[in-house]
Amino acid sequence: MATLVKLRMPLLQVAAVLALLGLWQWGTAGGVLDTFIVGTPGETFGQLKNWIVDGTLLRSSLSTLQVLLLGWGIGTVLGVAIGAMIGLNEFFRLVTDPFITFFNGMPRLVLYPFLAVWLGFGIQAKILLVVLVIVVVVATIVATGFRDVDNNLIDNSKLMGARRFDIARDVYAPSLASWLIGSSRVTLGYAFQAAITAEFIGSSKGLGFLVVFGESRLNVNEIWAALAAVIAIAWALDGLVGLWERRALRWSRLSGAR
Repeated sequence: MATLVKLRMPLLQVAAVLALLGLWQWGTAGGVLDTFIVGTPGETFGQLKNWIVDGTLLRSSLSTLQVLLLGWGIGTVLGVAIGAMIGLNEFFRLVTDPFITFFNGMPRLVLYPFLAVWLGFGIQAKILLVVLVIVVVVATIVATGFRDVDNNLIDNSKLMGARRFDIARDVYAPSLASWLIGSSRVTLGYAFQAAITAEFIGSSKGLGFLVVFGESRLNVNEIWAALAAVIAIAWALDGLVGLWERRALRWSRLSGAR
């Protein structure tokens, strides 16, 4: 039964999307919906086709992915380092706790105008925004993962002659990996949002730029086409991360069971 539901679910999801597209097309063709405000499916897909043919979609997607992956990678590494210091050092945790709380509650996307003034509208400001958006989230998750480790397990490992490297590999790493891997979809989603937002201001390429360019021309079909590309890439990235997440969690469980 569960397998049957699992097989039917994608079909139901595709059917729901097709139904919405059909209602959209029916509403615009029948004059129920204003095409200037909502656009049309035909013109939206036509715009996507034009971007694919002339290479605009590929160039824009690669530009956004470059910012996303670089920012996500750097932010994750910095977040792990900061989180490890917070999780392992009580003094460092007490010193940084109010700052982490402040930046965690702050909408960090609003920092981009400052970054653009300081660094210009190049790729550096965009990558730094992505880093700032996810580094606090990753640091908090990693610190929680370190504090989640059972002290009795560490003491028992030391009694059995485990060295610091052995404890880090066999005790801390599996616990940290579970927390970090489990949150990878969330941090990647935040990073993607930051990368798109950074392209709204002063950019000349990227998926976010395509959205703003369509808005400046009052062309709703261009906006829909850019959003469709964003959704498709987000869906593909989520699927890849989900696949990696399942395999990595399997390794984490096997490492923790050793």
